Amino acid sequence: MTAKIPPNPCSITESLELFTFRIDSLFSLPSNIKTVCVVARLCYGNETKSKTITKLMSCVRNRFEEGSAQIRFNQQLSFNNVYLCGLQREALILFEIYANFINETDSSLICEVFDGISMRLIGWCSQALFDYEHYLITGEHYLGIIDATTINRTGFYSLRNVFNRDCSILTISFSNRLIFWPDIQARNDMQTQNFTEISRDKQEYLCRLLDRPDLLLVNHSVMIANESSGDNRKQQSSINTSDKGLLTKIRD
Repeated sequence: MTAKIPPNPCSITESLELFTFRIDSLFSLPSNIKTVCVVARLCYGNETKSKTITKLMSCVRNRFEEGSAQIRFNQQLSFNNVYLCGLQREALILFEIYANFINETDSSLICEVFDGISMRLIGWCSQALFDYEHYLITGEHYLGIIDATTINRTGFYSLRNVFNRDCSILTISFSNRLIFWPDIQARNDMQTQNFTEISRDKQEYLCRLLDRPDLLLVNHSVMIANESSGDNRKQQSSINTSDKGLLTKIRD
Protein backbone atom coordinates (compact mmCIF):
# COMPACT_ATOMS: atom_id res chain seq x y z
CA MET A 1 0.00 0.00 0.00
CA THR A 2 1.46 3.34 -1.09
CA ALA A 3 1.67 5.99 1.60
CA LYS A 4 -0.16 9.21 0.94
CA ILE A 5 2.04 12.14 -0.01
CA PRO A 6 1.21 15.24 2.05
CA PRO A 7 -0.06 18.15 -0.04
CA ASN A 8 2.31 20.95 -0.93
CA PRO A 9 1.98 23.98 1.34
CA CYS A 10 0.16 26.93 -0.16
CA SER A 11 0.80 30.59 0.63
CA ILE A 12 -2.19 32.20 2.30
CA THR A 13 -1.86 35.15 -0.06
CA GLU A 14 -2.76 32.79 -2.93
CA SER A 15 -5.76 31.18 -1.15
CA LEU A 16 -9.02 32.64 -2.41
CA GLU A 17 -11.40 30.27 -0.57
CA LEU A 18 -13.68 31.17 2.29
CA PHE A 19 -12.29 30.44 5.74
CA THR A 20 -14.34 27.64 7.32
CA PHE A 21 -14.18 25.50 10.46
CA ARG A 22 -16.32 22.95 12.29
CA ILE A 23 -17.89 22.94 15.72
CA ASP A 24 -17.86 19.21 16.48
CA SER A 25 -19.08 18.65 20.01
CA LEU A 26 -19.36 19.97 23.54
CA PHE A 27 -19.18 17.53 26.42
CA SER A 28 -18.87 17.24 30.20
CA LEU A 29 -21.56 19.89 30.58
CA PRO A 30 -23.55 20.38 33.80
CA SER A 31 -26.49 18.00 33.90
CA ASN A 32 -29.10 20.75 34.38
CA ILE A 33 -28.38 22.44 31.03
CA LYS A 34 -31.27 22.31 28.59
CA THR A 35 -30.18 24.07 25.38
CA VAL A 36 -26.83 25.39 24.15
CA CYS A 37 -25.46 27.47 21.30
CA VAL A 38 -21.92 28.62 20.48
CA VAL A 39 -21.10 32.13 19.28
CA ALA A 40 -17.80 32.35 17.38
CA ARG A 41 -16.07 35.72 16.99
CA LEU A 42 -13.19 36.32 14.60
CA CYS A 43 -11.03 38.72 16.59
CA TYR A 44 -8.10 40.93 15.76
CA GLY A 45 -6.87 43.58 18.16
CA ASN A 46 -9.71 45.02 20.17
CA GLU A 47 -12.31 44.40 17.49
CA THR A 48 -14.67 41.65 16.40
CA LYS A 49 -14.09 41.41 12.65
CA SER A 50 -16.97 39.01 12.09
CA LYS A 51 -19.35 36.81 14.06
CA THR A 52 -21.24 33.58 13.43
CA ILE A 53 -23.40 31.28 15.54
CA THR A 54 -24.37 27.62 15.65
CA LYS A 55 -27.91 26.32 15.69
CA LEU A 56 -29.51 25.88 19.10
CA MET A 57 -28.91 22.32 20.26
CA SER A 58 -30.49 20.26 23.04
CA CYS A 59 -28.34 18.36 25.51
CA VAL A 60 -28.13 14.57 25.57
CA ARG A 61 -27.66 13.02 29.01
CA ASN A 62 -24.66 10.74 29.30
CA ARG A 63 -25.78 7.47 30.85
CA PHE A 64 -22.16 6.35 31.33
CA GLU A 65 -21.10 9.45 33.25
CA GLU A 66 -23.47 10.47 35.99
CA GLY A 67 -24.26 14.18 36.22
CA SER A 68 -22.90 14.99 32.75
CA ALA A 69 -24.42 16.08 29.43
CA GLN A 70 -23.05 16.39 25.90
CA ILE A 71 -23.97 17.88 22.53
CA ARG A 72 -23.05 16.81 19.01
CA PHE A 73 -23.05 19.90 16.82
CA ASN A 74 -21.28 18.65 13.66
CA GLN A 75 -21.81 22.08 12.12
CA GLN A 76 -19.62 23.69 9.46
CA LEU A 77 -19.34 27.44 10.02
CA SER A 78 -17.90 30.39 8.14
CA PHE A 79 -17.70 34.12 8.66
CA ASN A 80 -19.42 36.51 6.29
CA ASN A 81 -17.07 37.30 3.38
CA VAL A 82 -13.94 36.26 5.29
CA TYR A 83 -11.45 34.60 2.95
CA LEU A 84 -8.21 32.84 3.82
CA CYS A 85 -6.16 35.51 2.08
CA GLY A 86 -7.76 38.15 4.33
CA LEU A 87 -6.83 36.58 7.69
CA GLN A 88 -4.45 38.55 9.89
CA ARG A 89 -1.40 36.80 11.33
CA GLU A 90 -2.47 37.46 14.96
CA ALA A 91 -6.18 36.65 14.44
CA LEU A 92 -7.95 34.27 16.80
CA ILE A 93 -11.44 32.87 17.31
CA LEU A 94 -13.20 33.55 20.59
CA PHE A 95 -15.89 30.95 21.36
CA GLU A 96 -18.70 31.94 23.73
CA ILE A 97 -20.94 29.23 25.18
CA TYR A 98 -24.54 30.27 25.86
CA ALA A 99 -27.08 28.02 27.61
CA ASN A 100 -30.44 27.92 29.31
CA PHE A 101 -31.16 25.65 32.22
CA ILE A 102 -33.88 23.37 33.48
CA ASN A 103 -35.89 25.27 36.09
CA GLU A 104 -33.95 28.51 35.59
CA THR A 105 -34.82 30.80 38.50
CA ASP A 106 -32.29 33.64 38.45
CA SER A 107 -33.49 35.97 35.67
CA SER A 108 -30.72 38.48 36.43
CA LEU A 109 -28.19 36.13 34.81
CA ILE A 110 -29.93 36.09 31.42
CA CYS A 111 -28.07 38.30 28.97
CA GLU A 112 -28.93 37.23 25.40
CA VAL A 113 -31.93 35.98 23.41
CA PHE A 114 -31.44 33.43 20.60
CA ASP A 115 -34.42 32.39 18.46
CA GLY A 116 -36.75 33.63 21.17
CA ILE A 117 -34.99 31.68 23.93
CA SER A 118 -33.33 33.55 26.80
CA MET A 119 -29.81 32.26 27.44
CA ARG A 120 -26.81 33.31 29.48
CA LEU A 121 -23.08 33.16 28.92
CA ILE A 122 -21.64 30.23 30.87
CA GLY A 123 -18.12 29.98 29.50
CA TRP A 124 -15.61 30.83 26.81
CA CYS A 125 -12.42 29.65 25.12
CA SER A 126 -10.18 30.91 22.34
CA GLN A 127 -7.88 29.59 19.64
CA ALA A 128 -5.22 31.37 17.58
CA LEU A 129 -5.43 30.60 13.86
CA PHE A 130 -1.69 30.34 13.16
CA ASP A 131 0.89 28.24 14.97
CA TYR A 132 4.42 29.23 15.96
CA GLU A 133 5.73 28.13 12.54
CA HIS A 134 3.29 30.51 10.80
CA TYR A 135 1.07 27.69 9.49
CA LEU A 136 -2.72 27.87 9.62
CA ILE A 137 -3.79 25.35 12.26
CA THR A 138 -5.21 22.06 11.02
CA GLY A 139 -7.10 19.05 12.33
CA GLU A 140 -9.02 18.59 15.57
CA HIS A 141 -8.53 20.69 18.69
CA TYR A 142 -9.83 20.26 22.26
CA LEU A 143 -10.47 23.49 24.17
CA GLY A 144 -11.28 23.65 27.86
CA ILE A 145 -14.19 25.95 28.66
CA ILE A 146 -13.36 28.64 31.21
CA ASP A 147 -16.16 29.66 33.57
CA ALA A 148 -17.45 33.07 32.48
CA THR A 149 -18.63 33.92 35.99
CA THR A 150 -15.14 33.79 37.48
CA ILE A 151 -12.73 34.80 34.68
CA ASN A 152 -13.18 37.59 32.13
CA ARG A 153 -12.64 36.80 28.47
CA THR A 154 -9.06 37.43 27.29
CA GLY A 155 -6.85 36.64 24.32
CA PHE A 156 -4.99 33.83 26.07
CA TYR A 157 -5.55 30.21 25.06
CA SER A 158 -8.00 28.23 27.12
CA LEU A 159 -6.24 25.00 26.13
CA ARG A 160 -4.42 25.02 29.46
CA ASN A 161 -7.77 24.34 31.15
CA VAL A 162 -8.15 20.93 29.49
CA PHE A 163 -6.11 19.46 32.32
CA ASN A 164 -8.89 20.35 34.75
CA ARG A 165 -10.90 17.11 34.79
CA ASP A 166 -14.08 18.92 35.79
CA CYS A 167 -14.19 21.48 32.98
CA SER A 168 -16.38 21.23 29.89
CA ILE A 169 -14.61 20.58 26.57
CA LEU A 170 -15.32 22.09 23.15
CA THR A 171 -13.99 20.18 20.13
CA ILE A 172 -13.39 22.06 16.90
CA SER A 173 -11.69 21.09 13.65
CA PHE A 174 -10.06 22.79 10.67
CA SER A 175 -9.10 21.72 7.18
CA ASN A 176 -5.98 19.54 6.87
CA ARG A 177 -4.69 21.59 3.96
CA LEU A 178 -1.26 23.11 4.66
CA ILE A 179 -1.43 26.88 4.37
CA PHE A 180 1.41 29.09 5.55
CA TRP A 181 1.98 32.76 6.18
CA PRO A 182 4.86 33.96 3.96
CA ASP A 183 7.83 35.76 5.41
CA ILE A 184 7.44 39.52 5.46
CA GLN A 185 10.28 41.31 3.77
CA ALA A 186 11.88 44.06 5.81
CA ARG A 187 11.32 47.56 4.50
CA ASN A 188 14.42 49.27 3.17
CA ASP A 189 12.95 52.77 3.12
CA MET A 190 13.06 53.18 6.90
CA GLN A 191 16.08 54.39 8.85
CA THR A 192 16.76 53.88 12.53
CA GLN A 193 17.30 57.00 14.57
CA ASN A 194 18.11 57.64 18.21
CA PHE A 195 15.23 59.06 20.20
CA THR A 196 17.35 62.00 21.38
CA GLU A 197 18.07 62.96 17.77
CA ILE A 198 14.36 63.43 17.01
CA SER A 199 12.99 66.94 17.32
CA ARG A 200 11.14 67.91 20.47
CA ASP A 201 7.76 68.05 18.72
CA LYS A 202 8.19 64.59 17.20
CA GLN A 203 9.29 63.19 20.57
CA GLU A 204 6.04 64.46 22.10
CA TYR A 205 3.97 62.95 19.27
CA LEU A 206 5.75 59.60 19.70
CA CYS A 207 5.26 59.59 23.49
CA ARG A 208 1.55 60.31 23.08
CA LEU A 209 1.23 57.50 20.55
CA LEU A 210 3.09 54.93 22.65
CA ASP A 211 1.06 55.85 25.71
CA ARG A 212 -2.19 54.75 24.05
CA PRO A 213 -3.87 51.79 25.85
CA ASP A 214 -4.90 50.30 22.48
CA LEU A 215 -1.29 49.26 21.95
CA LEU A 216 -1.46 46.89 24.94
CA LEU A 217 -2.50 43.23 24.94
CA VAL A 218 -5.86 42.22 23.49
CA ASN A 219 -8.78 42.96 25.81
CA HIS A 220 -11.88 41.11 24.61
CA SER A 221 -14.10 42.84 27.14
CA VAL A 222 -13.30 46.14 25.45
CA MET A 223 -13.72 44.50 22.05
CA ILE A 224 -17.21 43.21 22.86
CA ALA A 225 -18.25 46.53 24.37
CA ASN A 226 -17.07 48.33 21.24
CA GLU A 227 -19.07 45.98 19.06
CA SER A 228 -22.32 46.61 20.94
CA SER A 229 -21.96 50.41 21.06
CA GLY A 230 -22.25 52.47 17.91
CA ASP A 231 -20.86 55.50 19.71
CA ASN A 232 -17.72 53.60 20.68
CA ARG A 233 -17.19 52.57 17.08
CA LYS A 234 -17.40 56.17 15.91
CA GLN A 235 -15.00 57.22 18.66
CA GLN A 236 -12.58 54.44 17.71
CA SER A 237 -12.71 55.57 14.07
CA SER A 238 -11.81 59.14 15.02
CA ILE A 239 -8.97 57.89 17.28
CA ASN A 240 -7.54 55.75 14.48
CA THR A 241 -7.66 58.77 12.17
CA SER A 242 -5.77 60.89 14.69
CA ASP A 243 -3.18 58.10 15.15
CA LYS A 244 -2.55 58.04 11.41
CA GLY A 245 -1.95 61.79 11.60
CA LEU A 246 0.52 61.28 14.42
CA LEU A 247 2.40 58.61 12.49
CA THR A 248 2.50 60.82 9.42
CA LYS A 249 4.02 63.67 11.43
CA ILE A 250 6.61 61.35 12.98
CA ARG A 251 7.69 60.05 9.58
CA ASP A 252 7.95 63.59 8.09
